[in-house]
Amino acid sequence: MTQKLYNRAMASLYARPKTKDERLFSGIWLRWNVLNKTEQLICANIVLYPVWWFVGMTSHILLIFLLGAMFNDWRQYGKIRFKKPSFFVIAFFAYYLYDLIDIWLVYFDLYPSIDLPSTLVRNPNNLVKSILLFSLPCLLWYLQSNNIKVRKEAIAWACTVSVVQMLLFWLFLQYALPTAFEPPPRTLYAILTRKNPVYEFGNGVGDGASNYLIVKEEGRYRLFFDHYQTFAIFVGFIGLLALDLKNRLWSILLFVTCCFLIGVTGARAVWISFLPAVFLHLLLNSFKTKGIWLLFAGLALCSFLFLSLPSVTNLAQNTFNGTEESLANARPGSTEARSKVYQETIKKIPEKPIFGYKVEGEEANQGPSIYTEDAPKIGSHSLILGTLLYQKGLFGAALFGTFWVSLFFWMYNTRRGRPLSCFLVLLMLTITSTVSIIHLTMTTNTILCMLIREPIANNSHKRITSNA
Repeated sequence: MTQKLYNRAMASLYARPKTKDERLFSGIWLRWNVLNKTEQLICANIVLYPVWWFVGMTSHILLIFLLGAMFNDWRQYGKIRFKKPSFFVIAFFAYYLYDLIDIWLVYFDLYPSIDLPSTLVRNPNNLVKSILLFSLPCLLWYLQSNNIKVRKEAIAWACTVSVVQMLLFWLFLQYALPTAFEPPPRTLYAILTRKNPVYEFGNGVGDGASNYLIVKEEGRYRLFFDHYQTFAIFVGFIGLLALDLKNRLWSILLFVTCCFLIGVTGARAVWISFLPAVFLHLLLNSFKTKGIWLLFAGLALCSFLFLSLPSVTNLAQNTFNGTEESLANARPGSTEARSKVYQETIKKIPEKPIFGYKVEGEEANQGPSIYTEDAPKIGSHSLILGTLLYQKGLFGAALFGTFWVSLFFWMYNTRRGRPLSCFLVLLMLTITSTVSIIHLTMTTNTILCMLIREPIANNSHKRITSNA
């Protein structure tokens, strides 16, 4: 009897509406009553993300989701529904446990073989955060256990609303009132907890960037995200998802707008990873739709125009040089600084290869032409090279690599109904991680990729509740 009630509840939560005549949209509006509970929750929070930002809780969204899901399970079923974890979940827990041990041992300086930098600041809040961060692997475990699925069209609609919000906010900041957030005001949480009302970038006057409504730093917009690369990665996710939409007008407009917004962020690392993902999507779709010859014909035509016609070649070259110069002027010495950081990081890794240095090192030896403010440190600006190999060593890198590869395999094994863009988002994150760190809020894109699958619509509860 209990199993039948459980199956019915799962069917109502995660199955598609049973009436075939019901449509997901009414004009341009999403029909809320035909969404399942999970789709309603996710779409609402994507649309209301600026509210989370204003309140100051964007860093805790995943924890709130997890606690809400666990409370709902306990209230409805009298237990929390966790099943046997998949291999990628086990590997992720192992990595987070290793990271937790590192944070505590570094804080109390219990690593006798590691000389911590003299500039290292020990913040007791990091100890609390290290425990709260376990909400991410727990949430992945919960999603894998319950085989939750959401439709890409519903998520795409919510993301479209979010893109419109970003575009309107950027237009307001760019043309209507550029000084509206200068200096950045405090979040609602910071006001209620009486945080320092002053924030000054790079000087540590404020209580931390998360307590302030910062919309722009160093000429790069971040709008209502905690970092400009978080903004760019999320927009890149939406742009790739747009390529899988059947409505071509919606797909094209959303994709073009996402490309523009990525340019607004100035996140070169995301551009490096986004464009190959887009090309691969077009290539694979061409094979599927037998349009491969059209794709190669287009590439051949572009090659002819750019390489054979002097006027077109000069225009392309001048455009590229102008873009390169504008980027260099916006962040003078950035490329050279990163190069120095990576070179010195590579030199240092063999000295402590197994368990790493645990924290970022001293400032890189840069020379007089790079950075007038805080200099980048050894072991920074790269998840793979800095955070993993330099700070966590080969052991930590192996744990994280095991998780990442096994996540790819899990998504492939559960690929039925999953759009191609979900796999390419993981590819985009992988490429980005070579020249950038991955912030916690960027993992939201990975979670959405796990969830986006076309639910099975038939009478079998077993197929609905089976564990993928």
